[in-house]
Amino acid sequence: METNPFKRLRADFVKAPLARWGAVAGSAGSALVYVLLLLVLYLFVDLLVWRGEVPSYAQLPAARKRAFADEWAARPEADRKEAVGRLAWPDAKAARLTAATDDEVKKLARAKETERLFEDEWEARWRAGVYLILRDRVGPRAADVWLPPLAETHAKWDEAKGADAPAEKPDPDARPQYGLLSLVVREHGRWTAGTIGTFAALSPWAWAPGTHATVNVSYLTGLFVLAFALALARGVLVNALAYLSAEVTLDAVARLRRAVYLHSHRLGSLTMQTIGAAGAADLLTKRVEEVEDALRAEETAAVRAPLTVALLLALILLVNFWLAVSFLALAGLVWLIGGQVTAHFRREARLGERQATATGALLRESIGLFRLVKCFQMERFNQTRVERQLAESGRAARRRLRGAALAG
Repeated sequence: METNPFKRLRADFVKAPLARWGAVAGSAGSALVYVLLLLVLYLFVDLLVWRGEVPSYAQLPAARKRAFADEWAARPEADRKEAVGRLAWPDAKAARLTAATDDEVKKLARAKETERLFEDEWEARWRAGVYLILRDRVGPRAADVWLPPLAETHAKWDEAKGADAPAEKPDPDARPQYGLLSLVVREHGRWTAGTIGTFAALSPWAWAPGTHATVNVSYLTGLFVLAFALALARGVLVNALAYLSAEVTLDAVARLRRAVYLHSHRLGSLTMQTIGAAGAADLLTKRVEEVEDALRAEETAAVRAPLTVALLLALILLVNFWLAVSFLALAGLVWLIGGQVTAHFRREARLGERQATATGALLRESIGLFRLVKCFQMERFNQTRVERQLAESGRAARRRLRGAALAG
């Protein structure tokens, strides 16, 4: 038999299985949508910071450059030739770019100073590598956005030659913007690259250039629509959770009140007494309302709160494991130290409350001794005693308030 009264009450009076499982589904859905909203917020922040720009080779850290060199060497020769061919470089230089290792570059070199690639050649090789990354992660269409075919490139050159001079000179520091493709390239080599690449492949609005707006504008608009849809879905789930939990709670409360009312008839002669009827009425109203609040809190938060915390912990651990472990260790240390400090000040508050209660009783006793004091002319003694009690009461009150405030 269940010994916990609340669990036994739930087992006996909560009888709405469909509403209960619906509340559980609403709790899980609202927690999941909350985490998805955080991911959309991350995409917003990433767009604001990087502005959809793909980093150049010079911006890469040394470890990323070494990883790119190894990755380029591991690629098939056909892929390297295809990517380098989109750059429209002369054949001699294109052969140097296509080479997998420094040894192959040396074989193609004609002079000692050209045994290694120059900085602009490494930049061109990086552009070719980004083409292959986008082709593998997102698709050929996204790769064409980064490096269009030679026919389109020559058509643009011819169009630029035949067009009139622009009214305003283009900004030399301006860099092309590619929306979500920037994040796909920067996350390459991490576990998130596959997920982000799949999302980009399913969401061409996040990187495809439009006719009347830049890529970033359409990407930002899509993120806003997505965030609004998730917020709307979360609102629907939270409202459904509140409605279903209310259905479960009200059904259980009706059953409980009916049971209390029927059981009150078994009290016999006690129902004829005022104290018996008052106790039954208090049980039927106030105590059942307290049970109702407990049931509603459990139905709405018992699943959603732990699941939200678990999903957030899993998210931060997947994003950066060691940083998350350091953060959790620091949080645990703060919790341990803060818990000890809070326990100390709570003890201070309890001691202060006990002392205030004791001094209050002594003050009431001093007030009750007026007749004795007047009869034996002990006013000066009693006044000194009361002053001492007032000082002790003030110290106890300060101790209680200080402890409660610092514990909070």
